[in-house]
Amino acid sequence: MDSKLILITGLPASGKTTLARELEKALKSSFCTLWLDGYELRKIFGHEEMSEMAARKMEEVLPRFLEVLKGKGLLIILSIVASKESFRERLLGLMESVHVHLVCGERIRRQRDAKGVYDKAIEGKIFLPGFSETYEELKDADLFLDTTGLSIDEEVRAVLKLLRERGWI
Repeated sequence: MDSKLILITGLPASGKTTLARELEKALKSSFCTLWLDGYELRKIFGHEEMSEMAARKMEEVLPRFLEVLKGKGLLIILSIVASKESFRERLLGLMESVHVHLVCGERIRRQRDAKGVYDKAIEGKIFLPGFSETYEELKDADLFLDTTGLSIDEEVRAVLKLLRERGWI
């Protein structure tokens, strides 16, 4: 059985990690899931802090890593910023995929920002997609979620509904 990919994208602090964590909890009893988060991947690639080098390393190495996982029969949940359209398209083209994109206003993202990345970006200490560099507009996604007004349970239900419609669950 081939692996499948749930790609969760959005600006920093838009709720990607929270949604991915709760989605994995909802799916792990029925599937062999693997959740990969951008923060953890940056640590693996040797760039814990957000930097332009870390973003480029992610764009270079992550598709190769997913290619290795392609035939493992996993349900991969990938929560990353993915600011470039070409990178998102490359990831989605590796295997059967669904793309969930999260949006919310800057004020909410700054309130949620437990790591202080927006302040660090203002001070010029880190590279922040959507702040230090333009976040390329999405041409499309399978599901857009405005996390400003949705509870995490509503977000998870929306993704599960999409997976049911695709015949994944």
